[in-house]
Amino acid sequence: MPVLLPPAQMSAEPKRAGEMLPEDRLERAGPEGKAILDACARM
Repeated sequence: MPVLLPPAQMSAEPKRAGEMLPEDRLERAGPEGKAILDACARM
């Protein structure tokens, strides 16, 4: 059974969504939320 690679657009969309999500959260979280997210990123 051959395994086919997905089209480039299909592979790029989840990555793009993953990049947009943290930015959106940071905007809504404010400075206190940013400090929490930064601390989690360092773990």
